[in-house]
Amino acid sequence: MNVVNVGELSHCALGFYGGHWSPNGDSILAHRYGGSFHLWKNVGNDNWLLQKVPSGHFSVVTDIAWARSGDCMTRQLEFLLHGKLRLLSVFWHEIARPQIHGHDINCMTVVPGKGNHRFVSGADEKVARIFEAPLSFLRTLDNATLQMSYSGDDVLTDVQILGANMSALGRSQKPIYVQAIREAPERNGIDGLDTLETIPDAGELVASSCKVWLWEVGSWKSVGRLQSHSLTVTQMEFSHDDNFLLAVSRDRQFSIFTITRTDTGGISYSLLAKQEGHKRIILSCSWNPHGHEFATGSRDMSVKIWAVEKGSSVRQLMTLPQLASSVTALSWAGLRDRRNDGLLAIGMENGQIELWRLSYNRADDGSIAAPSVAAALVVRIDPFICHASTVNRLAWRNNEEDHTSMQLASCGADNCVRVFDVIVE
Repeated sequence: MNVVNVGELSHCALGFYGGHWSPNGDSILAHRYGGSFHLWKNVGNDNWLLQKVPSGHFSVVTDIAWARSGDCMTRQLEFLLHGKLRLLSVFWHEIARPQIHGHDINCMTVVPGKGNHRFVSGADEKVARIFEAPLSFLRTLDNATLQMSYSGDDVLTDVQILGANMSALGRSQKPIYVQAIREAPERNGIDGLDTLETIPDAGELVASSCKVWLWEVGSWKSVGRLQSHSLTVTQMEFSHDDNFLLAVSRDRQFSIFTITRTDTGGISYSLLAKQEGHKRIILSCSWNPHGHEFATGSRDMSVKIWAVEKGSSVRQLMTLPQLASSVTALSWAGLRDRRNDGLLAIGMENGQIELWRLSYNRADDGSIAAPSVAAALVVRIDPFICHASTVNRLAWRNNEEDHTSMQLASCGADNCVRVFDVIVE
């Protein structure tokens, strides 16, 4: 006889692929289309309640990014610290999974802004979408994690969007800005909240490709189109002082654009250098956090280090020893209190991840002499804890508290996101 039904009837139209009983028979673990797990536990009297289970991606993970403060990672995973003096335990929780595109998502980036919860994503339909966490979501997150504080008057200055309003006959959401609520609460009642839209203050830039466009944050207006490459741009990255934009392409060339703000508040840009850097497609790039040096990685299984000299030219500093596979991801991290040292994380097509230490000496004018650059392999991460397929992106966590411990996040074509603890000696 059918005694108990478990499952989410409205969301499991494709059914479950399999199930398994716990050894003592008080829990059922099932999996379904999409790769998700479901767990139910009998809490007594045949009352089966849904339990928390590990979740993740069920397709290729193409991009990854940390929040600017370093406490979050997207696809949204919350980083919680327990203990006052040292890191005692770490928990990762999925806090949101918005359905934001009708096609596969290729890239995303976190944009610095009020509340530090704004990101831009791009997908195959050639559309970039901008999302910002509203105050209602952040308060819910605060209650769930007991970690962040979004209460009091500080919220009105730190978070821009109060909530989202969806019209009854439409699918689009309109943001309700806190600033508008404060400026005209008596002029509009609750029924008029959807009309209180204001444009946030602009100031930062977002770059999109495969043809490079610059967009102004806030107004989201096009600032200009940067023309240089004849084939698809595979990756871009702003220098850490925001003075340069680096782009690498399938045409085996890289480009450096200078980005400046005019006296009138406008944006001025120009092509500083365009150069063929590798014998095959360039797939990845990364800037040195402490200078205007950058690394490029290619399908020719090589990594090259370059430097922008005096803001007017580009010179190659060195080429790392030949690697075992095509270089598909790079991420350069500076070592705190060691401004002449850095760690370059290299991800490859075969799933392997290596860490290289780069050491260099700067002249009085800030330039680096080519003979003064040295590279050494620090660690080749065990293949059993690396990816089983192509590493698509690497990202170092920005950690302002611990000077000896770093974290490296990676995502790959094996549907996995991995986070590695790196101890700096």
